[in-house]
Amino acid sequence: MAYHAVLAPSSAHRYLECAASAYYNKKFDDKTVENVAADQGTVAHHIAYLWFTMQIDEIGDLQGNKYVVLNGEVLSADEVPGHKGTVHVVDYQMVEGVKRYVVAVTNSYADLDKESSIIGFELKVPIHTVTHEPNAKGTSDVVMFDKNRIEVHDLKYGFVEVMARDNPQLKIYALGTVQMLIEKYVGKHPFNNDTVIRSVIHQPRVKDAPDVFDYTLGELLAWAKEKEDAFKRAYAFYLHPEVLEKSDFHYKPGEHCQYCNYAKNGCQHFLKHLSKATVEAAEVIGDRIPISNNEVLTLVRFHELKDVIKTLSQRVEEELVRRIVSGEEIPGYRLGKGREGNRKWSLSDDELKNELLNLGMNENQIISESIISPAEMSARVKQGLIDKATAKVAESMFITRAPASIKLVRENSSAGEVSSEEVKGSSENIMDVSGVL
Repeated sequence: MAYHAVLAPSSAHRYLECAASAYYNKKFDDKTVENVAADQGTVAHHIAYLWFTMQIDEIGDLQGNKYVVLNGEVLSADEVPGHKGTVHVVDYQMVEGVKRYVVAVTNSYADLDKESSIIGFELKVPIHTVTHEPNAKGTSDVVMFDKNRIEVHDLKYGFVEVMARDNPQLKIYALGTVQMLIEKYVGKHPFNNDTVIRSVIHQPRVKDAPDVFDYTLGELLAWAKEKEDAFKRAYAFYLHPEVLEKSDFHYKPGEHCQYCNYAKNGCQHFLKHLSKATVEAAEVIGDRIPISNNEVLTLVRFHELKDVIKTLSQRVEEELVRRIVSGEEIPGYRLGKGREGNRKWSLSDDELKNELLNLGMNENQIISESIISPAEMSARVKQGLIDKATAKVAESMFITRAPASIKLVRENSSAGEVSSEEVKGSSENIMDVSGVL
């Protein structure tokens, strides 16, 4: 069985804030619960890896392929008969998103010094000197370096924006890369404190261009020193929870609780924080304009918990359903049917065609070709199948899209700026802001 680090780099944003979270996330990790969104991301990583390692000639060749993720491993659905996992189909969106990712990675590698550059895919790097967990390793999507710079690339296939700036996961991978070279070359490596460290986040379903942030190896080493005690606290709690769990010092609830298994399973520290933030926000909301700086911070603290509240609400509903199924009575509630899923054929295209023809239908009745989508037109332009100039004319004349929604985002978000005039003129894509501007 593969070893999984307790202090996993992907969870560093959480356990560096809340030392207890690493232990409790292991304790309440239910491997039997399928995470469809996470598995979809695993499939996207899989097809990218196939391309990087030249196991396929073209990512587009995989469109339509069906995969299941079982125990973290991506398998062809056709090769696992009788499985109970969700079937993930490689659709056009995944193909195009992964293409942008691999092209961006390829272009980055081409910019490095040809004589000294090295690249690794799904590279296991030692992280024990950073996290202080013995023998711990982390797996980075892509690491590349030459004598002048280290680049760490990470593919995020979800819809929640992740920033490269001060990203602890990628910082740990970069430090692990340096440690790997130290171990391999007995203390020697080509870097110094001025060496550029580049963190790159690829989110093809959020934005077209990757998010990039540069800093120096000296700054990275300073960060590791600054966070040393936080790493040690997290691992100490994992080793001795029975001793440390009674101290409030090791708990720090906040927005990082969103995907914490303990927050969904009764963490009293989180619940107290949520209750306090809710009461305080409710007291501030009203017609008083302007509000004080402290009151603004009160609203911000509650807003940061909105995703956590959503997750917790879903967890509560799942628990109520489970209890009713087990025979408990929940006053005022029962199980009812929701909306049925979308209709789809149960046969393959060829099988269905034959069956419908046998029923007396003809091909004109059952086969139709739909007009290509704007995304498909762009893809065909790249393939040389459609003239670029003609496509631009068509796009300018016939493409329409709803205006971008206006929402609250973090200050360092890559989302475009919105002027006061745009807010005032938007009535359909934003909540009522009358009296605010």
